[in-house]
Amino acid sequence: MTAPTPTSAFPVFHALFESGRANDFEAMADTIADDCEWVLMPNMQTFKGKAACVEFCTKGKLASDIGDSLRCCNPGAGCF
Repeated sequence: MTAPTPTSAFPVFHALFESGRANDFEAMADTIADDCEWVLMPNMQTFKGKAACVEFCTKGKLASDIGDSLRCCNPGAGCF
């Protein structure tokens, strides 16, 4: 038996991004299929499977948490 096709992807898409914004990675995992492939466009790095996709998002969150502590400011050169 084939699962019914949703009439709109909006509810899932919305839940994916809202759960990421709230750092609720368990809820995010609920929106991702077990056989998902997430491809980063700039370098075509691919994350295969739900666990790898959620790990990628989790690591992105952790990196943003420490990002400000890594920021380097030089009054003459600006911040980077």
